[in-house]
Amino acid sequence: MKLNYISITFLFLLFSSFNHAEQDIVPVQVTQVCASCHGENGNMSITPDTPKIGGQKMDYIVYALKSYQNGKRNHAIMSAMSAALSKSDIINIAKHYSKQPSEIFTKY
Repeated sequence: MKLNYISITFLFLLFSSFNHAEQDIVPVQVTQVCASCHGENGNMSITPDTPKIGGQKMDYIVYALKSYQNGKRNHAIMSAMSAALSKSDIINIAKHYSKQPSEIFTKY
């Protein structure tokens, strides 16, 4: 029984150290709210004024979200959505969408 606890603890420490150095895995919860308007990969627009953000540069996404938070940009939905985001949430969102394929142009 004691060996099982030691084994479980060892495995937990081992697996948690793999992702500690590399923060490329974005928690799904962070992007779930964004996906409702922008889509899972950032290329779905539910309204004409919803931009496609898939493939956008990471720095731009960070800048845009911070601008909504501090009032430099004014959009009722985005200002409200970004208000509760932490710095790490913003980085994770920007990482996720910047790594997606860009589908800015409509296919004919």
